[in-house]
Amino acid sequence: NKIIVLLFLVNMMPGLVIAIPIAADFLRLGIQNTSPFVVFSVAFAQELVVLPLTVFVILGGFRSLPKDLENQARVDGANFRTAFGRLLLPMNKIAIFVAFLLAWMTSWDEFTYAVIVAPIAPSYTTFPVTLQNYVSRGYPLISATFALVASIPVIILAVVLMKYLKGGYLSGGLVG
Repeated sequence: NKIIVLLFLVNMMPGLVIAIPIAADFLRLGIQNTSPFVVFSVAFAQELVVLPLTVFVILGGFRSLPKDLENQARVDGANFRTAFGRLLLPMNKIAIFVAFLLAWMTSWDEFTYAVIVAPIAPSYTTFPVTLQNYVSRGYPLISATFALVASIPVIILAVVLMKYLKGGYLSGGLVG
């Protein structure tokens, strides 16, 4: 429980409180403007935000499964690894897909870390940063087009994953 509390403390702070020290560290190390580290720095900052959310969702999914499922698998001769891989993990696929969808959507529209941590160069900017550049320069039609295009992958991914979110959560669990 202490680890979960520590993970959520990161999300309780504003994004600037996290992004500025990370950018300062990368600048001090001299890797701020080198191409391989631009992607790494944005991914590292993103991970600080997305990891607590995914841990919380997936952990909640595993905690909602009855303990009797694992115990029954142990009685049937399965070790923990087999019970986890063949029983608990497939039954928790809904929570895993939800965590994936939430993490991806959070990363897809992230703006703060991409602006502060990554350099402002056309070849390294993310989609939201490019959209903001067009909005600030006064191009409303291009901005609207970018906003529409930015929403298409989220809608497609949500529709594709919707079939996994439907149906019984514990179907195929304990019988009798």
